[in-house]
Amino acid sequence: VDALVWAVAISPAPPPVTSLPTIAIVAADTAVEGAPDVVIRVGVPALDHGGAVVRADNVVALPVSATRSSGLPSMAEVAGAILARLGECPP
Repeated sequence: VDALVWAVAISPAPPPVTSLPTIAIVAADTAVEGAPDVVIRVGVPALDHGGAVVRADNVVALPVSATRSSGLPSMAEVAGAILARLGECPP
């Protein structure tokens, strides 16, 4: 294992403390301990930006709209920017 990429936008679950190089992509209210190498704050789906919420049994997907404007990017925007920077997909 070369690194840990922790990507959680819905719950405030912090990344585990590890000796691995760590990139934490987390919601603004997530407490981050252990000083990850990179912390990127993202908006919370259905609060900061629209999207879809899928039930755990994958039967229903419900569209959701933003209820506030935090100015933070979505997880999808951050992932797309990282992949574009790595040359894996167009911006």
